[in-house]
Amino acid sequence: EIISREQFIEHFTLDRVVKNPAVFNVEKLTWMNGVYIRDMPEDRLTDIFVARLDADLPPSIPRPIDRAVIARVTPLIRERVKLLSEAADYCEFFLTDDLRYSREDLLGKRFAAAPDAARDALSRAIATVEPLADWTHDAIEAALRALADEIGVKAGDLFSLVRLAVTGRKVTPPLFESMAILGRERCLARLRAAGDVLASST
Repeated sequence: EIISREQFIEHFTLDRVVKNPAVFNVEKLTWMNGVYIRDMPEDRLTDIFVARLDADLPPSIPRPIDRAVIARVTPLIRERVKLLSEAADYCEFFLTDDLRYSREDLLGKRFAAAPDAARDALSRAIATVEPLADWTHDAIEAALRALADEIGVKAGDLFSLVRLAVTGRKVTPPLFESMAILGRERCLARLRAAGDVLASST
């Protein structure tokens, strides 16, 4: 139960203080911290994320942190972040094109035994999204869902491959919203780079 400072002051009396030892529940405190993050005004939370990213991200990330980008990311991650220390993992790939992943990461379980199929899927994904008239998350998702049906691959498997290629991570903010923020050219460049990784390792 979340109790505000005002409620705590209103209801606190020494008569209700017990002698039993206090219980320090880290799991519950982490959950509470997530609640406070979600309840924070979005502009304020963006400022806090920017300050934390400036402190946590490696020196190779350009400074100052691009607040305009983080302002677009904040509504995507505020429901996921329970600790401010988690923000860097969700935001780093928006701020650098230096993605680090292995061929095995790209292939995952689905394409582990079918690297050619993975490379073809990436190539088809590039051809599918490059000519989109509108670079929006709805348009990107619709195009890639249709592609998955066309090539006979589960949508989730294709999306996981694209996610690794575009973000370098398995867990990210929503994929298509992230691609919309990154922009067409950066996404295409990352998809091509992932295809090169697969090609150079075969």
